Amino acid sequence: MRIESRVALPVLSVLLVVLSGCAVSGKEPAFEGKVFDVVEQGAVGDGKILDTAAIQKAIDAAVAAGGGRVLLPGGKTFLSGHVKLGDGVDLYVAEGATLVASEQRRQYVAGDEVLISADGAKHPSVSGSGIIDGNSDKFIAAKGETTHRMGTWRPGIVKFVRCPDASVRNLTIRNSAHATIVLAGCHNAAVENVKVSNDRKVPNDYGLVIDRCRSVRVANCEIDSGDDAIVVKNTTKYNYGTACEDITVDKCVLGSNSAAFKIGTESVGDFRRISVSNSEVRASNRGLAILLRDSGRITDVTFTDIKIETRLVADRWWGKAEPIHVSVFPRQLMDKPGKISNLKFVNIRAAGENGVFIASSDKASIENLVLDNVQIAIRKSPDFAGGVYDTRPGAGNAILKQRTAGIYASRVTGLTLKGCSVKWGDDAPETWGAALETKKVAGLTVENFTGKSAFPGKVEDRIVED
Repeated sequence: MRIESRVALPVLSVLLVVLSGCAVSGKEPAFEGKVFDVVEQGAVGDGKILDTAAIQKAIDAAVAAGGGRVLLPGGKTFLSGHVKLGDGVDLYVAEGATLVASEQRRQYVAGDEVLISADGAKHPSVSGSGIIDGNSDKFIAAKGETTHRMGTWRPGIVKFVRCPDASVRNLTIRNSAHATIVLAGCHNAAVENVKVSNDRKVPNDYGLVIDRCRSVRVANCEIDSGDDAIVVKNTTKYNYGTACEDITVDKCVLGSNSAAFKIGTESVGDFRRISVSNSEVRASNRGLAILLRDSGRITDVTFTDIKIETRLVADRWWGKAEPIHVSVFPRQLMDKPGKISNLKFVNIRAAGENGVFIASSDKASIENLVLDNVQIAIRKSPDFAGGVYDTRPGAGNAILKQRTAGIYASRVTGLTLKGCSVKWGDDAPETWGAALETKKVAGLTVENFTGKSAFPGKVEDRIVED
C-alpha cells in the first residue's frame, strides 16, 4: 500500500456542456424518400377508434416499396396496439401527433407485448417531434405509496431485435408501462434527442435497455423512470454469442428510483469499451452502477465529467443512494462470477445521501480501478436513517448496515485515488463514519486526498484494514 499526501490537485473545470434542456433539440433533416400517410390508409386519429390495422397497412406498403416513412400527421391522436416495422421503415410521429398504446391485450403479441417492434429488419427507425404515450395508468392494478402494483400484463414501447442500423430519434416517450426502449442483438444503433418521462412508481419501466449490442450511441437524451434509466446487460434470453461493446452515452440527463446508469446485473456475456460522459444524474437512488453477478467480464469502462445527485428511497428499489457502486457477488451461493477490470471515474462531482461503494466477494474480482478528481458531498436524509449499503441481487440478497464512508472499498486489487475529496453536511447522524475506508485492498494508492471523518477525534479519518 502506498499513501501520499501532497497539495491537492486543482479542481478541474465544470461539466463541458450545459445539460439543462439538452433533450429533443436535434433539427431533423428533410426526408427525401417515399411517405405513407396512415390517414390515407384509413386511420381516424381521434384517440378512441383503434388505428392498429391502418398503421400496419401503411408500414406494409412502405416495406413493399423498398422502405419509406410512415407518417402519423400532427393534430391527431392515434390509438394502437402492436405494429411491426420492416426494412428501411421510419415510423414518424409528427409534431402535434400522439401515438397511444391500447389497453386491449388482443392487440399485442401474447408473451411479448410491445407497441412497436422489428426483428431482423435493416435500418428500422422511430422518429418525429411528436409523442408516444404508453398509457401506464391503464395497466396499474393498485397504486402504492412508493411502488404501484401492476396488472398481469403490460406493454413496452419500442423493441428492436437483431436489427442493424436501428434508431430512435427526436421523440418524447412518456408513461411506459414496461421497458420503454429495448435494443437486443443490434449493431450500429442510435438513440438521440429522445425524452423519456415515466411514472417513477412503475416497476420495470426501464428507460433504455441495451442487451447484447455492439456500437450503440446514446446522445442528448433526457430519461426519467422508476427502474434503471439506462441499463446495459447480457441476458440469456438474447444469447447471440456477442458481447456488449463500444457503447457511448454522451450529454444525457438521467433520473431513476433505481440506477441512473447501470451495467448488469444480468451479465452472462462480456462487456467492453463502454463510456459515459458530459452527463448529469438527477435525484436518483443510485448514480453510476456496475453490478456483476454472472460469469461475464467487464473491462475498459470510463465515466467522465458527470454531475450526480442521489437520494434514498424505499427498500423495494435496489440501491442506497450510492453515487458510484461497483460490486461483484455470486448470484447463487455456488456460482462463480466473472471479473471487472480497468475502470475509470474522472471528474465526478456527487452530492447525495451515501458514499461510494466498491466491493467483491473475491479480491481478484475487481482490478485496476481509478477514481480521479471524484468529489463527494454527503448530506443527511430527511426520511431515512442511512448507514446502509445494498448488494442486491445475489447470494444473501443483503442490505448491509454499517457506518457510511465517503469512499468504501473492500476486496479490490489495484485501487487508485487521485485528487478525491469528501465533505459532510450539517447535523451528522451517528451512521456517518470515515472519509475513506478500505478492507483487504491490495495495491492501494492515494494521492492528494482531502476529507476528514464525520466525527473527527471519535472516528478515524481513514480506516485501512489489510
